[in-house]
Amino acid sequence: MEQNETKIFKIKYGAKIILLCSLIFALCSAGIAVSIVRMVRYGIHGLNDVIKYPFLILVCLFCIIIVIALLIRSTYEVTSSDFITRFGFIKTKYPVKELTKIEYDKESKKLWIYNGEAFAVITLYPEWTDAFIEALRAANPQIEYALKETPSKKDE
Repeated sequence: MEQNETKIFKIKYGAKIILLCSLIFALCSAGIAVSIVRMVRYGIHGLNDVIKYPFLILVCLFCIIIVIALLIRSTYEVTSSDFITRFGFIKTKYPVKELTKIEYDKESKKLWIYNGEAFAVITLYPEWTDAFIEALRAANPQIEYALKETPSKKDE
């Protein structure tokens, strides 16, 4: 891998995460609507009302912005020196040289990335899995690669 080349892989969210994000949108929208209705219906009569309603609206807007950022800008990035995870505004770097092993579970379509005893489980689009593994191994050829053994279910 060239020195400045960055490979970017979009995070795959499952139906549960999409449903949870939709629920957050609905609850925050309801919070904003209730605050506006209360301000219009009951008015603002004191310092408590001046603080309470705009604060609730700002908190709801902040939650919506975080969820939008999470859905739009969630990636795994591989550079010649780092493995970077981005979840919206949150960015974490792991030195590629410290990664020791990658295991892939074909059944669940998840990757386990080990840094010694510590590990992270990630999910990518299945068609990007091989390219992601190749990018990590190009940055650090010493990373072991194996298929993860799934325990067999015994019929009782």
